[in-house]
Amino acid sequence: NARRIERGRLREDAASPAVDERAAASPA
Repeated sequence: NARRIERGRLREDAASPAVDERAAASPA
């Protein structure tokens, strides 16, 4: 899931800053 979050984070980071926050909360 790390790769999926990393890719989704780059794409949704501009639209959904919450994704970045969730990713930071999950070091996995």
